[in-house]
Amino acid sequence: MSIAILQTMVLAAFADGKLDPEEKNLIRTYQTLYPPLQDIPKEELDEEMINIAKKKALKVKDRHIIEDIGEKMSKSEKETAFALAAEICASNFKFVPPENDLLDFLQVNWDIKKNTALAVYKSLKLRYASK
Repeated sequence: MSIAILQTMVLAAFADGKLDPEEKNLIRTYQTLYPPLQDIPKEELDEEMINIAKKKALKVKDRHIIEDIGEKMSKSEKETAFALAAEICASNFKFVPPENDLLDFLQVNWDIKKNTALAVYKSLKLRYASK
């Protein structure tokens, strides 16, 4: 379900407690150009951003949000959502501990295979690491 993938991306953007402009722009780019997300209206994306922000403000644990989102997705959708969440976290060229924690929890909770996670991280390192 495409909305669950989008929700995961938004949660990743808020992992450190704030929505960075780079993260918001990347989410909007994916929502506009990535076929599984194109059917989601901008208003629904805005609503999801507000809903996640409210949950974070109310101190709802990420694990509860992740478990709820995961119930709506297939295995392949979870892998896609994991990869896109990692992309969102890397988009400002820095990973902070809350983002790492979120991705680790996604990997464990959604049973993302280690080789899949390693491939995602290797790709991010190639594209986002500063040398």
